Amino acid sequence: MARTGKIARLPLKVRDELNVRLRDNESGQTILEWVNGLEVTKELLARHFNAEPISDANLSVWRQGGFA
Repeated sequence: MARTGKIARLPLKVRDELNVRLRDNESGQTILEWVNGLEVTKELLARHFNAEPISDANLSVWRQGGFA
């Protein structure tokens, strides 16, 4: 099944960096500040998700599925 959430729609390069940060046990808050601050993320969220930022819940779901 293809993933269609906020993180899954990010470019591969951003997802790869996010996965490295998860693997290196960077805090969720730090990851969220970084990823939500990216211009590509802001554009994607504005276009598809009413500009709602990636949340801790989104990151948790990604950690359990997309990251694995």
